Amino acid sequence: GIPEEILKYTLTSDKSEINVDFRYRNQKLSRYRIDVLEFSPIYLQPQPTNILDQATNLLQRYQNYRDDSYLTDMSDMLKTVNELEDLERINGDMKLIISTEGNDVEIQWIHTSSGIDYQTKGLSFIFDDGVLESLVDGYFLFHVGSTEVNISSEEAIEIAMSNAKNFSW
Repeated sequence: GIPEEILKYTLTSDKSEINVDFRYRNQKLSRYRIDVLEFSPIYLQPQPTNILDQATNLLQRYQNYRDDSYLTDMSDMLKTVNELEDLERINGDMKLIISTEGNDVEIQWIHTSSGIDYQTKGLSFIFDDGVLESLVDGYFLFHVGSTEVNISSEEAIEIAMSNAKNFSW
């Protein structure tokens, strides 16, 4: 029930060829993805070589574009990171996760409550060899209604088993 629009572009120059796609949900950017086919992107402005600086710069520009309060919280959390390493930090109902593998880095912020992570309610940046390969933002799309549990684990198992009996492929 969410209006979605996907835009795809191929950008070509004598030094580079890139496919880029954007997904908008409710007329807000929810995904950016780049596929570098030849060489590397040509930027209008010099880019920081440090991934944390790139992420900070990107988050600031995204915040200027979107002006949502959750982006300020994410920016404040990122400012507490001094070096690029695998980590998890929680501040209130937001978790910052940084994962590195070789030249690939994923920086994500997700909603968390009572030890439960809501990964679809989050923002992630994926860098491949220093190039932002993907930005996915579902933070604005989802709302956690309640984390209050009103049934026992036995009742939950009974409900699941009952529903499983009536399920068919």
